[in-house]
Amino acid sequence: MVYTLNEHLELNVRHQHLQSPDCNHWVLLVIYPTINTVHVFDSIKKKRSLAIRVVLDSAFETYKAYGGKSKGPQLQWGAAVCAQQDGGTECGYFTSRFMYDIVHSYSGSENLFKDFKVTKPYTNGQIREVLTCWALYFLDFVFS
Repeated sequence: MVYTLNEHLELNVRHQHLQSPDCNHWVLLVIYPTINTVHVFDSIKKKRSLAIRVVLDSAFETYKAYGGKSKGPQLQWGAAVCAQQDGGTECGYFTSRFMYDIVHSYSGSENLFKDFKVTKPYTNGQIREVLTCWALYFLDFVFS
């Protein structure tokens, strides 16, 4: 799938990234190619068109073809139940916190869609915790 995404990026050199119409908002996509599923963790629930959806759907078809399964179910997309932000600028922090929670609390889950049920907004302390982790990682990466 990485090759297909890179190929898409090469065709769109001008942008150097995949951009949705709602380009100022972060979401987390958790992809399960073996069960044909993508879970979308979005801290602002609203109907949005994800530009990467077309690319991932195409990459999934390529993935199936390489595995000898050119036919079969399409990639299924679902909105995960997740914390919702109160303001309009916290999406990056929430997306980082979703990643943190998944790695630390749900890494053994075979079904995040069923298991991940964090619905209350994150507290300032929870956001600071993940910011501290990123800062320490960055400092270690830069200075070691």
